[in-house]
Amino acid sequence: MCLISKPADVQTARLKFDSIVDGTGAGGHLRSQEIVRGPDKGPLIVAKGVSRSQRESYAITANFAHFPNDHREQFALAYQFYIEKFKSKKVASLNNIVYYRSPIAHYIVAAIRKETLLEHGVVKEDLRGDAFLSRNNTNKEALMKVAHTIADDWDIPHKAGFYDEGPDSQGNFNPSVNVFEFTKLTMAEQSIAVMPPPDKPVPHDYHRYHSHGDPASAHASQCCCMPGPCASNDFVAWKEGKVELKNVKLNGTKTSKVCCKPRSIGHCDSGIEAKYRFPVPADLGLNDFCKDTPQNKCERAVPGSMKTISSAKALFTGDSCKCLVGMRLSGRSSKCKGRKFSPGKMYGNGCSCKGIQAVMVVGDSQLSPFWPDGTGANRAFLGAAQNMWNMANFFKLTHEHPGSVENKLADKSSDRFRILKQSSNERCDRCHYQEFMRRGYEDQIENVCKPGGSACRKGGKNGPLDG
Repeated sequence: MCLISKPADVQTARLKFDSIVDGTGAGGHLRSQEIVRGPDKGPLIVAKGVSRSQRESYAITANFAHFPNDHREQFALAYQFYIEKFKSKKVASLNNIVYYRSPIAHYIVAAIRKETLLEHGVVKEDLRGDAFLSRNNTNKEALMKVAHTIADDWDIPHKAGFYDEGPDSQGNFNPSVNVFEFTKLTMAEQSIAVMPPPDKPVPHDYHRYHSHGDPASAHASQCCCMPGPCASNDFVAWKEGKVELKNVKLNGTKTSKVCCKPRSIGHCDSGIEAKYRFPVPADLGLNDFCKDTPQNKCERAVPGSMKTISSAKALFTGDSCKCLVGMRLSGRSSKCKGRKFSPGKMYGNGCSCKGIQAVMVVGDSQLSPFWPDGTGANRAFLGAAQNMWNMANFFKLTHEHPGSVENKLADKSSDRFRILKQSSNERCDRCHYQEFMRRGYEDQIENVCKPGGSACRKGGKNGPLDG
């Protein structure tokens, strides 16, 4: 699912998901949301700053719209290699500039000095830290003017104006031009984490317990009660489906004995001479036929649970109930752990079955790159591929090892994340790329790059990773 910040027409708090991915950039708006884990409280995924022994560095990015006959060759230039060329420009204090022609826009990114931002009015005051590029301290009009001047200096097609990007959280489209600092880097401690279910207690009348047979039959009867004992003999009581209960609160009044009976008319009796007038209290867990089924016992003890298939192990342990696959016991009580349980031991602890959810980070939310290194695009792509494998592994573990998802998931994902951090900006052909992928994916990718194979032979046909 895609989650945008400050949604105007979607109540995101009510959206249900099994996994969610944070691609909000170095700010990590989703990653940094605080969550309670037992007695502790902290972000979903911890991220720490990565220090670099370098002065603050800034860059301007801009996307200009396409127009007919706007062709321009791509280039990447650095000041130290083209000093005279850089000095001849109106905005001379650039450290480097890169131009890409994408299918939708002309993209430029240029490293610019702090003094130049102040000189051209892009930044109003020389403030410290994050305040330097804060919204109140930057001038968007001046930034757009500088971007236009850079495009003029380097003959980058821009007469159609800025490309409009969006919509934002308010539904607006805005000119694609920004200024950012690329020396304050952050790195997440992990690429995927299992989010603990909410521990809010669930009231025991959360579910109304009905028979779990044919839905039509569930509505053909209703269990109704009257104050006092069942007057008939045991055989008649059994034949009519009567059940006698003690110390029951019926219609708001505590009664020493009540007699309940299924009414085939589908509702309780009414009228002056009515006997079985009151519906059976929901917390008793009786179904519409006044039967306390094993399924009802499970649901009454833990809402959302189900009875287990009879087994020798269940008979020995008493764990006759369980949460569905992909769910586990959750609640404030220390007993709300695991997936299987005995209804008699769990009743009254406020536990419920909640889904296991995964939070993942990609791109700059996972590992913000040092822009001049040129590793951003590589790591963003490879990181996304790795997290797709993490997601598949997550769903597999919730079915096969629901009680140890966190530990088993952490082992594999941490190995992949370590490999990702070792990636570089070098160009790689399909064979090198496949080898990288195979290292993280347990050799489950078909090896099309065997030594001497046709896929790697020069001048041969394209391999499956070409294109």
